[in-house]
Amino acid sequence: MLSYVIILVALVGLTIHRYLNSFRENRLLPYPIGFNVFTIFFVLFYLASFIWMFGIVAGIIISALCFFQLIHSALLWIFALPWLVKMNKNEEMPEVNRLVYSSFAFIVGVLGIITIINFFVSSYRGMWEGIEDNIWLIVITFVAVMLIGNLARSIVFRKIQKLYNNPEPAESSNPNVPDEIKETYRLLDKVADELKGVDEFLLQEIIKEAIQSLTIDQAQMNDYVKEIRENKRSPQEWVFTYIINDAADKMESGKYHVYRGVLDSTGEAYKAIFERGIRAMIGIGAYSKEWADQHIREPVYSNIKKVG
Repeated sequence: MLSYVIILVALVGLTIHRYLNSFRENRLLPYPIGFNVFTIFFVLFYLASFIWMFGIVAGIIISALCFFQLIHSALLWIFALPWLVKMNKNEEMPEVNRLVYSSFAFIVGVLGIITIINFFVSSYRGMWEGIEDNIWLIVITFVAVMLIGNLARSIVFRKIQKLYNNPEPAESSNPNVPDEIKETYRLLDKVADELKGVDEFLLQEIIKEAIQSLTIDQAQMNDYVKEIRENKRSPQEWVFTYIINDAADKMESGKYHVYRGVLDSTGEAYKAIFERGIRAMIGIGAYSKEWADQHIREPVYSNIKKVG
């Protein structure tokens, strides 16, 4: 019975941790060092619990699914929907909920206590022995849930982002906006369909920044239109270049590192966007693979190794 309580507490902790970590990644979390310390203890506690309940191999695998946020991306994201809707509606990160923040330390403490108690009241690999006969059915079911959960997450996130983060219609109906800008808006609206398989929330944030960069600065807009009209580059090339550069800047900022030279899960998501953007440019003939390797990948990945 206590093992089920541990799993429930761990799931609650994972949900709260992902919420708080989004603020830490944007440097909006108060006392981030304390949060990092409690995160380390949280990981150690659920690792010890899962190893005790399921054995070394299965325990490490389950812990890895938690650590790399695969459990969250498949299932727990549902609990973050109200916050996500609010953030997109306001077009900015809200302040962290202090009650939720303080509860994380409490969750970690509770998990540590019941983990220790569980060593004395249950046997090693106790839960594994209870599911061992049906392990393949459980694995297949789990994989199916992961796939369906991620697909649902992708669809829901895209709907939310398009509902609140699509400034194109008002601008595209303005007769004073140059056709080149309207075409760029159209491409930005469709680019998520071309860069499939990446984190759509992060991609939409980059797209929003790209739109703002064209609409806020009139001089920059005029320079952009001039470049297009002089055939120096196409709107499609500009869109992919902006996405590549923005993702690269975020990876090189040091905000998305676990430690020096190693990206965290959000950094890896930006890396996927960065790589998909490069492959898209190679696909339309704007880059050769050799040129992209030498002039884009090599300097960016070199800088990533130096920061964190």
